[in-house]
Amino acid sequence: MSQNSSHEESAENLEDLGGSSGDASFMDYADSASEEEAPPGHISGAAEDTSGVGDTAAEVEAEELIPEVPTKHPRDLVLRVIRVPREERRTQARMSLAEYSSVLSTRIKQIEAFGKSFAVTTALTARELAILELQERRCPILLVREVGRRGSEAFEEAWSPNEMAHPM
Repeated sequence: MSQNSSHEESAENLEDLGGSSGDASFMDYADSASEEEAPPGHISGAAEDTSGVGDTAAEVEAEELIPEVPTKHPRDLVLRVIRVPREERRTQARMSLAEYSSVLSTRIKQIEAFGKSFAVTTALTARELAILELQERRCPILLVREVGRRGSEAFEEAWSPNEMAHPM
């Protein structure tokens, strides 16, 4: 089969499909569709919204993994925090086990990060230094307890772990 005859066969096949064999009259399908279906006032070649088109499976999955932030009810919003004066505190001067472990872990992280301890000793681990600070009443952390709410106001008490009884 010669090259000329194969060209003639493909031209015949193209005519059977409703196209033409001439290069000048051949129109790309995408161009013809956009010209025929364009609404009035549509500017050809203008940027169109392609959100969601061509997204990969990873992008779609990532969008699904983003949690929706629940909106707060107006009664849950705190517009003002009021610190109860030291003389008017109502809660016990005893740390709960959860408060003790929270203070201890926070202080351990601070000692590991900055290397500064208020304990009167050296060459101990960060955990031992933090426990020693609590025992010697030299802990620089302030423990804040929320004690109530009224409307959009929240009331809190500030305690130093140095003036509180430890649960252990």
